[in-house]
Amino acid sequence: MVFAGMAISARYMENLGRGVVAVRTSSSEVYVGWRMLGTEWGKNIGFHIYRDGVRITSSPITSSTNYIDTTTVNGVYNVSPVIDGVEGIASSPAVSVWSTNYLTVPLSKTGRRYHTGRGYLLIQPQ
Repeated sequence: MVFAGMAISARYMENLGRGVVAVRTSSSEVYVGWRMLGTEWGKNIGFHIYRDGVRITSSPITSSTNYIDTTTVNGVYNVSPVIDGVEGIASSPAVSVWSTNYLTVPLSKTGRRYHTGRGYLLIQPQ
């Protein structure tokens, strides 16, 4: 309910995608993780997982935003939202399984500060 004179503030959000990652955790398992978007919060939502274009979840995942795929195949993965029982568009592009279980973030040195692309990491002399 909105009353006269009430200020309505805009909700600002970054334009983020699903952010799907696939990381091999063992010779027989791949961890798949993704984001729930801010516009999806509080909705009746679940997610289906696709490997190489084939759905591998029998029912939508509703309790988390990650999944362990039991497979020896290094496929490509997509995640699609299911809101109120209606499946949405799958994440794009499909992501491959990482070749390592970590992500290297390059830093460009600018004097005693290192630029990370999102801010600066200050190095204190010892």
